[in-house]
Amino acid sequence: MRGGYMKKVMVLLLWVVLFVSILSVDARSARVVNDSVRQEGSRVLFEFDIEGTEKETDVFLTLTIDGKRYTEKDLHLEGDYGRVKIGKGKRIYWNVLQDFPRGLHTEFEWELRAGSKENSMVIIGPIGVAIQQITPDIASAMGLKESRGALVSSVMPGGPADKAGIKRGDIILEFDRKPIRNVKDLRRALKEAEDKIVILIMIKRMGILLYKAVRLKKISAGYTL
Repeated sequence: MRGGYMKKVMVLLLWVVLFVSILSVDARSARVVNDSVRQEGSRVLFEFDIEGTEKETDVFLTLTIDGKRYTEKDLHLEGDYGRVKIGKGKRIYWNVLQDFPRGLHTEFEWELRAGSKENSMVIIGPIGVAIQQITPDIASAMGLKESRGALVSSVMPGGPADKAGIKRGDIILEFDRKPIRNVKDLRRALKEAEDKIVILIMIKRMGILLYKAVRLKKISAGYTL
């Protein structure tokens, strides 16, 4: 009886240590939080805050429209992208008609990323999470044996992942039955599943494998000329 109790205590203490490790890793990394998207006339507005210990960081925006990915180099954007100061109230405006003169009437997926390429956090809009590559340093800090999967750094309150029960610190190992070794794999799997409504995601939490059904969220932008 006592042995079983001690085992439970040890598991709980291990999870506390892992969670503190995630917090310490996050503290060194810039990340996008409190993000939202809405249409304003012929433009789309992305609003967000950036947290981190550095004074400045790099912010990147990627859109996926009809299966094609567009980066800030391909789009007519205004506002807080590129090199941006840490803080609240950041905005990026996308001038839709400059990129689609005949108008655009479709759904699109979006990603906001802050930080260096190696240790960046990516907002995955359709899922409602910020994810991070599990680098060797992060794996070591979390006590992981390998750097496999995509780490959930934060969950958007009320978003698809939140409603499905996905939590900060979870590690995504499968997306739509496809193995996820890194952030690149997750992006690829998301693109391949763009026509689906509900996706099955396998996560690892406290050493336990769990399956979560997530209803994807897409943003609509409709403009006609």
